Amino acid sequence: NHLNRNDVSNLDNLNGMFSFAFYNNKKKKVTLARDSLGVKPLYYYQNSNFPLVFSSELKPLLIFKNKPSTTSENKIKELIYLGKNSLDSTIVDNIKFLEPGYYLEYNFKQTDKKKFKSYFDNSTNSLNKNNTFLNVFNNSLEDQLTADVPVDILLSGGIDSSAIAIAAKKHLNKSVNAFNLSYSKSQYDENSAASLISNELGINLRTINFDINNNNSIIEELMLKLPEPILDPSIVGTYYLSKEVSKHTKSVISGDGADELFGGYSWHKLYMLPSLFNRLLPDILIKIVDIYSKNSESYVTFSDKLKIYKNISTLPIEKKILYIQNFLLNSKKEIEDMNDLHTRYLKELNIKNTKTPEILREIDMKSYLYTNILKKSDTASMLNGLEIRPVFLDDRIIKYALAQPFENNISAFSSKIDIRNLVSRFNKDLASRKKHGFPHDFGDWTQNVGLPYLKNNWSDLDLVNKYLKGVEENNISSYHLSRSTWKIFSVLKWIDVNRVKIN
Repeated sequence: NHLNRNDVSNLDNLNGMFSFAFYNNKKKKVTLARDSLGVKPLYYYQNSNFPLVFSSELKPLLIFKNKPSTTSENKIKELIYLGKNSLDSTIVDNIKFLEPGYYLEYNFKQTDKKKFKSYFDNSTNSLNKNNTFLNVFNNSLEDQLTADVPVDILLSGGIDSSAIAIAAKKHLNKSVNAFNLSYSKSQYDENSAASLISNELGINLRTINFDINNNNSIIEELMLKLPEPILDPSIVGTYYLSKEVSKHTKSVISGDGADELFGGYSWHKLYMLPSLFNRLLPDILIKIVDIYSKNSESYVTFSDKLKIYKNISTLPIEKKILYIQNFLLNSKKEIEDMNDLHTRYLKELNIKNTKTPEILREIDMKSYLYTNILKKSDTASMLNGLEIRPVFLDDRIIKYALAQPFENNISAFSSKIDIRNLVSRFNKDLASRKKHGFPHDFGDWTQNVGLPYLKNNWSDLDLVNKYLKGVEENNISSYHLSRSTWKIFSVLKWIDVNRVKIN
């Protein structure tokens, strides 16, 4: 009704995730709109035969082209090194996506596209001292748990999902079920933490075990279904989890967005490390740490982090985090190759903040959040008829987080302090847990399938050729090797499956 009366004037008042098309019969006008953070996708295509074709997925639009779909080596490189293509373009030529917080109007004569909302274009966010994080979080979660069908929880065992479970049970007195994905190797698994909190809260936890022997079949199935390339390797685990969870429920709450809003990533602490420290870090120390890291229970060892920090020590903080998010080999040559791409990308992001660490939060929310985290979750869940609700991206929580200095939630020894304080009321040991992330255990898939596929099918592509040589010349940890190989594999396999030609 708001749109019918005022067209787009009330879009910025909508709270939540959406992408939609609205046809105004009186004005003969189509309006497309996408939520302000890009939780939900929206793609469109225009040519002489089809003035406007739109879809929530990229793949269906391929059939409306008058000629075979095409891409280029530059587009492939751009997607792999940035996590997205420039401006509003996709990996496929002439197919575009609607950017987060934008609307598009088409009146059968012309197309107009404008931004309707950004959390960073003004400074209207103000923190009400009586509005504590606990109150804001509880109110948002209660609304998210209200639905026509039961809404359950994805309980990884990390600090974010633990906060959701605690608030749902202790503060809102809701009866919920929880789901957890478990791996046999301890460095990939958080089931013990999930079991601990579910037992203490009296939550029914269903653990779904991932057998790495099924990697080949699951990845093959996934690649046939993916509507577009998903470069985050945890798409494999997220897809399998969504597939199994959908057998029991149709809607779940996730902790997506908490890291971006409250400073949960390792790169958020980088601004505290003096560049001089990284530059003077002796190579011999890295080698010694590397030896002792061989038996580390962490999937990302301390020596891996030291190598990255040393190589990027001379970069400005903005480019440091872009590199950490999407590097392949962690080499100085690679850093040089990515420099111009990063410069242009940062210009496109149009960062409003001028101070660190607020800059880091804005970059993450304008890029990494919707190009990586949200795209992975939404794609994996929608392929399985499951709705994932990211409660931390409720408008009230976003405004609460942005109204206070980012550094209030991060220190040299801690992160997401608001969320940890909530959890510590229930369990102090759980509140002090380090971030684990959601890594996927590829087992022997990388060596037996991923790398051979690139070598046998794509070695004539310059980026692949350089990568394969780099793998041979550099000592890359198994986790980073799998992650980097997946990034390239996911793009090229999708191109292969969907018969997209490279010009």
